[in-house]
Amino acid sequence: MMSARPLGVWVATTRPLRDGSAARRRGDIVNDGDERADARWMPGFASGWERCGVLLDTGEVLGLRRDGTAELVVEVDECAAPVPVTREELAVVARLEENWPEAVLRPADLATMARADVTLRRLLVGRLAQEGTPPPEIYHLLPWELVDRLAAQALSMVRGGRESSLVFLRDWFVPVGSRFSAALEQLDEGLRAEEPELIHLGAAALCVRLRDIAADRLPPATRQVLAQLVRELPNLDRFIADAAGRAVARLEGAVAPRSPLRLDTRLNPAANTSEGVRRETTDAVREPFSVRLGVTSRGRVEIRARTAWAAADESLLAAYGAMFLPVLVSGPASSARHLILLRVERGELSGRLGLVVPSGDWVEIEVTGPPLGIAEISLVPPEDVRRSVRGATTNSVVAEWTRIAREFPENHPLRLTIEDEL
Repeated sequence: MMSARPLGVWVATTRPLRDGSAARRRGDIVNDGDERADARWMPGFASGWERCGVLLDTGEVLGLRRDGTAELVVEVDECAAPVPVTREELAVVARLEENWPEAVLRPADLATMARADVTLRRLLVGRLAQEGTPPPEIYHLLPWELVDRLAAQALSMVRGGRESSLVFLRDWFVPVGSRFSAALEQLDEGLRAEEPELIHLGAAALCVRLRDIAADRLPPATRQVLAQLVRELPNLDRFIADAAGRAVARLEGAVAPRSPLRLDTRLNPAANTSEGVRRETTDAVREPFSVRLGVTSRGRVEIRARTAWAAADESLLAAYGAMFLPVLVSGPASSARHLILLRVERGELSGRLGLVVPSGDWVEIEVTGPPLGIAEISLVPPEDVRRSVRGATTNSVVAEWTRIAREFPENHPLRLTIEDEL
């Protein structure tokens, strides 16, 4: 039989009593005194342990016993509180550990664990996700009712309703594989504070993370309320419409492949133009932007994004600080990310990049997400920013990059990166 290991990060040593119960005092040593260690990988738990329940004065809790000894530990949460467990739940955990990590939960097991303490469910799902490939329904054991409530409250505020009680998602949804819960909390905070920058950051991040999520790990009711929320986010920020649409499609199981803009790069020289340059172009819509890819016979790639500008957009642009549309430029042998700096000009919000054609006989581009603001580009890899500054096509764009650099302190890495290229 496989040796049992802790489900979670922390354990506390306890001692058995004659009546079969155990004694534990507040302040007992956690992880043999190393609270930063991960109990799951401590050498002392490599072999010789069996799963057990430990009876404390507060009730039965999750524990481990070393074979043939009186050595006993209880599993504890981040507040050093023991994890409650019932006999039925303990039997399910012990059975799973016999075949770990190729664990199979029968319908009756899932029903049993759905009634378990939330900490026990979080520990079980987290360790299964980390070490195995659990089926989607395992993730449904997480406390999704909290997500449902928070998403419904955010939707109400988007529609003009008043805020309600705070809901904290903590780290319970990390095993799902997308940090969507942090984005949802950020959106909720921005809506409560009526803070445009926080609303933008939370809404954009939520769309991106739900666009890429394994949707079947979310229960149907949760997918539905999140889709309702995301569908209305462009009413707050129309520039995230494309990302919101893709996130809704993911949640509703209607994702369709999308072709990037693509052109051949080997063009014959033009004979009948005043410039003597042949140019091929292709266009696509990435709401609310129209995007154009062009290739010239002089070996240049030209990229343009634009959308109509209205006075009502002024406050949105102020929330961004500056706006950058992320694009991936690819050829047969390489790909690189760039940022198109968007500026208001002649009734449009638009931007251009001019690049050298990548090696190979074709080039393609795709918008990789919603526009980024100044707060977000500080997290972009420096090389992506360097390439973007080099792609500036006019002196006015260079001047705007100069202004953006000065938004950061003198020794800020992003400011130094930009100024190195100007």
